[in-house]
Amino acid sequence: MFQKNVGYALEQLKLKGRTKGLDILVNIPGKSPLTSNKLADLRKLLQCYADRFEVGTAAYWRLIATWLFITLGLRPKQLRLLMVCDLAVNIDSITQRKSYLLNVPSVKKRFEVPRSRFKSRPIPTFLGEMLEALINFNKQWLADKNIQLPVTELPLFYSEPTLSPHIKRKVGSRSKQFRFTFSAVAFGKATQSTIDLLNSYQSAVNLPTFDEQITPRRLRKTFATHAAACGTPAIMLMELLDHDDLQHVMIYYKLGANFAIKIDKVYREQFGTMFDYFRGKITLEEFSAANKHKQVFGPDNLRRLVGIGFCGKSGRCRKIPPYSCYTCLKFEACNNKQVHVEVLEGMLEDVGELFKYEVAPGKYEMEHINACRSLIERLEVENR
Repeated sequence: MFQKNVGYALEQLKLKGRTKGLDILVNIPGKSPLTSNKLADLRKLLQCYADRFEVGTAAYWRLIATWLFITLGLRPKQLRLLMVCDLAVNIDSITQRKSYLLNVPSVKKRFEVPRSRFKSRPIPTFLGEMLEALINFNKQWLADKNIQLPVTELPLFYSEPTLSPHIKRKVGSRSKQFRFTFSAVAFGKATQSTIDLLNSYQSAVNLPTFDEQITPRRLRKTFATHAAACGTPAIMLMELLDHDDLQHVMIYYKLGANFAIKIDKVYREQFGTMFDYFRGKITLEEFSAANKHKQVFGPDNLRRLVGIGFCGKSGRCRKIPPYSCYTCLKFEACNNKQVHVEVLEGMLEDVGELFKYEVAPGKYEMEHINACRSLIERLEVENR
């Protein structure tokens, strides 16, 4: 259809744009999802200084916003749309324990007005209690100021308009009902402000700081990545992320597939054909032939020469095989229980013969004998 030089010219063309989900597929500092260790460090840091945050301060609602980004993977705009009536509290009639449910409004839906669609999300008890404390404080503050607002118009994150100069809405716009809350920009900056405050607490006592750049978008990707890694179905993750299709969700599962392919390649290079012996019916025949020089045989007093397992040590053994093998971490015992029963009988005979003229309390409770007994008991359980 094209001449060769035309095709070559087309190959050289580069269009502006970037690969979808590139910061998820490869590690980009400051943008890619947090690792499990980093996420655990962040949670631990937030919990460590929880008592430093006082209800009614700006740091308190920023802390709550950060927790919501971590636990639910929300967008800043969703926090802006939350109202007091969206928090549901259930008290068990028997245990009196509280459970909390947050009705999260959907966003980025074409031709739909705000707060026309919701998704119910359970939240941890500690987070529900923090939200309850924030609501009670705001209600008391409004009562003291003699300000009356319907529950359906009272934002979960209340902010007096005079204290929020960043909120500039035209009179009569459909966002007028959200004039008493913070902007999406303010919620977006809440996470890093919280981290900066926590780092100042850490520095004051000469402890390491959390030096990762944290944004709601990055926490949302972290939430989705970890949910996919835990086996969450794609349809469910789509609901959790407030998407209408799987287009933006499958990238998180592609990450897992790519990782599985790479780790499988590493295993194949490191372990060679060892995994092939475990396809279908498990047998030690081929494995024994390939590792005959590392096979460990039973003691001389056995009725027959038989292997009791394999030695994983690359160099010379400095212990006393085969008895010492049962206490060695590099020993891979075979799964034939009868073989080990015969070895145990041989051990007991040797000990009885060695101490037949002496009083030796606990002579049948030696470490290698107990290890052999333990192996036999485990094989009995596995073969039931």
